[in-house]
Amino acid sequence: IPPGMFPVVTNDRPTSAAWPAQAAEEIIAGLRCVVGGQPGPVLLLIHGLGATAEVWTGVATIAEQRWPGYWLAADLPGHGGSARSATGDYNFAMMAAALARVLRAVAPAEPVTALGHSLGGVLALELAGGRHATPVECAIGIGIKVGWTEAELGLLGPVAGRRVLELGAGGAQGARWLAGQGAHAVALDLS
Repeated sequence: IPPGMFPVVTNDRPTSAAWPAQAAEEIIAGLRCVVGGQPGPVLLLIHGLGATAEVWTGVATIAEQRWPGYWLAADLPGHGGSARSATGDYNFAMMAAALARVLRAVAPAEPVTALGHSLGGVLALELAGGRHATPVECAIGIGIKVGWTEAELGLLGPVAGRRVLELGAGGAQGARWLAGQGAHAVALDLS
């Protein structure tokens, strides 16, 4: 994995991740979004549960150079800089509907390729299913959990709202321990 591909972030404020210089960060339909590229087909980058859009900075850098249209990475509802659910309800349909509102605001008539990791992959498939009136022509899910129990579904809200501790210089000992286990530190939740 190239250094900086998956930077460590807090759940409240992203670190100075390496977004392409041309990228714009804004709140769209209640979600914190980072948008780049130019008019044309949309590449929607959807993170997994408990993460933020920053997991896509490496892909966004490549998309800025190679994707023929817009690329968009958003913090899902209750994650990072995005609004929390007013009702406390977090489910696949609600999160996909939030992403659909963003797509309609950014490029309503453009075809969409939705690329998601884990929960993001589930949401990509939900968007492609046709219930949200989005022109998703291609959905790609990476590392999707296909079987969800009611108890696991009930954890979507609480996990989305957890704070994620940034491992800076003080996290060197934890990073060394993880490296000794054959792992790479992306984020650590100590709440």
